[in-house]
Amino acid sequence: MTVRVFGLGHRDRGDDAVGLLIADHLEPRVPPGVVVRRVHGSLLELLDAWHPADAVVVVDAVRAPAPTGDVIRFDAAAGPLPRGAMGGGTHDASLVDAIELARVLGRMPAHLVVYGVVGERFGVGDPMSVPVRDAAGTLTARIVGDVAGRTGR
Repeated sequence: MTVRVFGLGHRDRGDDAVGLLIADHLEPRVPPGVVVRRVHGSLLELLDAWHPADAVVVVDAVRAPAPTGDVIRFDAAAGPLPRGAMGGGTHDASLVDAIELARVLGRMPAHLVVYGVVGERFGVGDPMSVPVRDAAGTLTARIVGDVAGRTGR
């Protein structure tokens, strides 16, 4: 089974860097053959980057009416993400838009899990908030377990 993990964000925008931080922590810990990538720019590049993976995990920061550092999990392969579910990012197209475009074009992986980490600091030069940094550690361990289960390693 081909597994890919994508950490999204911008390192200079506080909590928006959480996906990249998790990718940094995952890379040395995932089983051989699992590809970990960082995406800083257009989320539409995901359509090509995750194809033809069997299972994909995407991690990004979100703004949501929940406590900072909370993790929201979506099974995007099961159906559309709720509109606005991944709102507040600093990307040119939303993750929801990229996923739905992939669905329409037949470029969805069989398994697509999206983790959103609720953030509060997204300004240029902002430091990452402590709850988001703490959530990154917990979520990293969870994803390592998820991908190990998928690869059987």
